[in-house]
Amino acid sequence: MGNPRKTYPEEFRKDFVRRYQESGKNMVEFIKSEEISYHTALDWVKKYSSSGTTNRHRNGPYTPEERRQAIEAYQKSGLTQEDFCKTW
Repeated sequence: MGNPRKTYPEEFRKDFVRRYQESGKNMVEFIKSEEISYHTALDWVKKYSSSGTTNRHRNGPYTPEERRQAIEAYQKSGLTQEDFCKTW
């Protein structure tokens, strides 16, 4: 049958979120180097981030360079626009 679900200790999840937030990368870029699914990573960031959000720019505009990076990351991600927007 299918693969058994992999479980991770809470300390591992918190460390993952800390590393993600310190990386300065968007979620799609960051998880490429990790063996964590997009949806799992998104759940962890929502649960363990101090702000409860995955987006460092919620209250401010993106720079032109950040917009370019977002478009490139979206095109490479293979995600739906809705799912991608949750990570950027």
